Amino acid sequence: MQSFLFRSVLVLALGFCAPALAQTRPTAATQAPATPDAATAFAERSALLQAMQRCPLLSPDELTALTAGTAQARGALLRGGWSSARVAGLAGRAQSAGANRACNDAALRQAAGQARAGYAAWSRLPAMQFPGSVSQWNATRAPDAEGWYLRQNGRAGSVLGVRQGEEEPTITFTAPLVSTSPAPTFAVMSFRDAARAPLSLAEVPAWNGTGLSRLAAPVGMARQVFAQTRSIESDPEGRRVVMLTFPAGAFEGVVHLDPREAIEVRLGRSGTDQSVSVYFEVGDLAAAQAFLAARPPPPSPPATRPTS
Repeated sequence: MQSFLFRSVLVLALGFCAPALAQTRPTAATQAPATPDAATAFAERSALLQAMQRCPLLSPDELTALTAGTAQARGALLRGGWSSARVAGLAGRAQSAGANRACNDAALRQAAGQARAGYAAWSRLPAMQFPGSVSQWNATRAPDAEGWYLRQNGRAGSVLGVRQGEEEPTITFTAPLVSTSPAPTFAVMSFRDAARAPLSLAEVPAWNGTGLSRLAAPVGMARQVFAQTRSIESDPEGRRVVMLTFPAGAFEGVVHLDPREAIEVRLGRSGTDQSVSVYFEVGDLAAAQAFLAARPPPPSPPATRPTS
């Protein structure tokens, strides 16, 4: 089992192929490639993470990227039909293997070196796409033409993500308004509260079905976060757009959910019972956030020739 977990796999921790990265054009968004065997990738990354708890072979940023890569592999397994229990069982076996590796083990040190090399290439990418079952997160380290660092497109032109604010990036929701419709006065973002409802909604028979709305937590199981600010603006075509911003920690709790579950944004008007909901996929939000947080390592100092 241990040789399976720690065999030499190029860029083991991040699941990328170095030649493919070398060919990436800096102006193009890069889609995260699907691993040929998500179970193998998940086991290898889980084992390496466990070993790193005893062996400080990776920097904090490299560990963050490794954790994100592990979450991506987990999401691929769940979207591929694995149950949470089956994924947890594989993780447990992999972690046991990682815990039994000595810090000076040659295979372990090779895996850590490949993780460092993978992180160095990954951290320099300008943009990435993180596909889910029905939607995807688009992440770019410099804001796009509309000011977004991170975005997922919803129905009717709505967008949820992280956008450049006046002073710093903010978690933002935007949607176009019909010219004859009154603007909403409040918005609530909600998602399953894992402390109150530990079981993934994707694995509860009552929530099985198609459409993200079926995977949104009801009020009794949800954590709710209210928008802090609201403004009505005009887009480049002159249409009215509502823009709502949420607290900086609004995504806390989301990143630990089943990637198949949904985030609900409910818009309403005070004093009325009328509201409308828009749904977004949890997906690989954790990996997308880690990608944005990563910074390229400093360049190595130029080699100097010894003086005679």
